[in-house]
Amino acid sequence: MTYSDMAWKQAVDYQIDKLKNFVYIDPRGKKRLDIKVNFNGSNTSKAFPNFKTHHDSSLAWKTAGYEDIDIQLICPAIISTDPQNKRSPYKLNNSELGQVKIKEKFAMKVYFPRGYPDDKIAWGIFFSEAIHLIPSYPNISKRRSNTDPLNFFSNYPPAGNPQLDGMICLGVSIQQADISAIFQDLVRFLLMDDVLQFTRQSDKGHNDGGYDGGLLDHYFLNFNNLKSQIDSFKGTGSISFKPEKGPGKRISFR
Repeated sequence: MTYSDMAWKQAVDYQIDKLKNFVYIDPRGKKRLDIKVNFNGSNTSKAFPNFKTHHDSSLAWKTAGYEDIDIQLICPAIISTDPQNKRSPYKLNNSELGQVKIKEKFAMKVYFPRGYPDDKIAWGIFFSEAIHLIPSYPNISKRRSNTDPLNFFSNYPPAGNPQLDGMICLGVSIQQADISAIFQDLVRFLLMDDVLQFTRQSDKGHNDGGYDGGLLDHYFLNFNNLKSQIDSFKGTGSISFKPEKGPGKRISFR
């Protein structure tokens, strides 16, 4: 049942308030106060977005309108992990790991649907950055350029044919409409805090391949070392290499 205008506005205010007070809690239960979500304002639209809100029509929004929420996410994330430009999975050596590019500040958009609670967020959260500055992860859409339809990493188009670069596709975003809960999963994903998020469902993991199955396999192959790069990032652009003994298995999205 669609909310009245007043009830929907209250829901929007509630969601924004939770974003303003967002605190990431890692799988060990530790608060990461260096991870931040900064609210930069919002505007209301009465139209549908100019892109499809999910490739599955049963999950696409049924009601026009959304709140356009503008935020900045402060969280280290990989933006490029293919120094050889192979566009296929391979084991990174120490020199190549030193060429992995990491960024920590990202402009993002959240489109909160007017059809809440019936309509879920789905593909309504995305990075609003130039393509080369968007995080390079299997569940974030990222083409090579505005005119090249192939994945930034692999030699095929993003699965589901998203019409916008930077869209996140996490299971939680179609299961509920709690923005702060989605950001908990997103930050866990960006920080590589859960190996099961980077393990295929066929291997008893939680990832169906996302937009880029080849990139998923690349991350799985290099999981320990890529996570070490993120953990070592201090925001200075200088990244040290600290190999880990092995990832732990933790609870994740579907």
